[in-house]
Amino acid sequence: VNFSVARRFLCDLRLVQRLGVFCRYLLMQESRLLEPFVVEALGRFAPPLRLPPPLAIGAGRQRRPRLRPEQLQLALNVLFQVVVPRPADPKDDVFLSHVHFAVCADGLQGEEAAAAARGGPWAFLESLCLAAAVPFPLNLLFTERAMLHYTRWFRLLALVHFALHAAKQAWLLLSKHERRSRYYLFPDSSSTASIAALRHHMHCFVNTLQRYLLVDVLAAEFSKLVDCLSSARSLEAIVEAHDRFLEACALKAFQNPRSQAVLDTVVSMLEQVLLLARTLEEGTSLGARDEEGEGGEQAQDGFERGRRTAAPAT
Repeated sequence: VNFSVARRFLCDLRLVQRLGVFCRYLLMQESRLLEPFVVEALGRFAPPLRLPPPLAIGAGRQRRPRLRPEQLQLALNVLFQVVVPRPADPKDDVFLSHVHFAVCADGLQGEEAAAAARGGPWAFLESLCLAAAVPFPLNLLFTERAMLHYTRWFRLLALVHFALHAAKQAWLLLSKHERRSRYYLFPDSSSTASIAALRHHMHCFVNTLQRYLLVDVLAAEFSKLVDCLSSARSLEAIVEAHDRFLEACALKAFQNPRSQAVLDTVVSMLEQVLLLARTLEEGTSLGARDEEGEGGEQAQDGFERGRRTAAPAT
């Protein structure tokens, strides 16, 4: 009987394929699938990081509309359905449709509540949860505890991908400033080279962290999970292998309570990348306004003010 139940999960329900779909689409094992959604959702709905007073040079920027939790939840799920490409297999598509985003801001406690008080994209991610309304018997695996592990993993990977996008945007802003400087024959500035070097180091850090999480942790542990499932002879063995997969990923990705200080440090470093990109964006906007009003020299001064404040802030 136990062997028949295990075969039912592995063959009839295609459990390995369902877990693969979940990892590819919601844990970003294939970044191209979910990265556009993450960038769009955080860029549209997440509050920006609060700049220190010397950096608050874009105070006149338009504020994002504040949505109620039910409105935000609906908007996120609609955006997910629109932006993310659907699986080719109809059964995989049906399975993915059972997974949705929920807003859980009212349930934040401890460190999550402290993050929400700070504001920024990480606080926004801390208010999101992954929920799976999968039918029986798959709900024996996708329990509330399992979805909590998947939610924490999604939050960290989403912030990593958003920071990588911010590092690319910072490079575009620096390139734009370099072209403007050549056009107006401005002298080279050492601060520009320093910020470019800082951005390069940040980009290398985020790239390395992304590869560690996706390849060294997620892909490696998922391969072990597939090996364990292929030799499972009972439902208990399948559930135990899935639990070990979740625990191993949590341990290696700073998600257990003993690694909270490490996770806070990693999040702070990723937020510095976001802060650099936003500071450069504010400086570029100010420089563009100055350029329209008083010419190239004022544009250079405006951008210089933004760039000079970026280095000590980061």
